[in-house]
Amino acid sequence: MDYLEHGKLLSESRHKTEVQWRASRFLYYKGTLYRCSFLGLWVRCLDNKEGKQVMEEAYADVCGTH
Repeated sequence: MDYLEHGKLLSESRHKTEVQWRASRFLYYKGTLYRCSFLGLWVRCLDNKEGKQVMEEAYADVCGTH
């Protein structure tokens, strides 16, 4: 997040390259993190709480047992 928001990298050289490579698929815009999907669409990243809520809502609906 620090790299996407401020361009800050860790001092360890091994991690610098990895962070730069992985960060190319992410976008931090107006306090929200997005990831580029395989189809080229930007999808919003969810934290654990939001992810759990989405899963509960999806499985509590009509398709819950499928």
